[in-house]
Amino acid sequence: MTSSTNKTLTSQQELSEISHRFRQELVNHSNDHLSLVTRALSQANSGLDKVEKIVEDARDNIKAIERDLKSMKDLVFKLDPGFVPVVKNVS
Repeated sequence: MTSSTNKTLTSQQELSEISHRFRQELVNHSNDHLSLVTRALSQANSGLDKVEKIVEDARDNIKAIERDLKSMKDLVFKLDPGFVPVVKNVS
């Protein structure tokens, strides 16, 4: 082998090694990024689950309040059949 051929083979080996290391770093970086994205999505999902639970609890509370108001209205009407409740819209 000539010196030129030897240098070419060495350069090709170096390029191959560099290429391999670069691909490995790219894979590692991609995996790290995917892990971060997965963690962020998991946290967002957990937050949404908590919000959903709060909304469900609020709906249940509203239903209970509606039942209580209806019961109060019925009781007041029994006490005073002429009573007409005035409901103000609170905004």
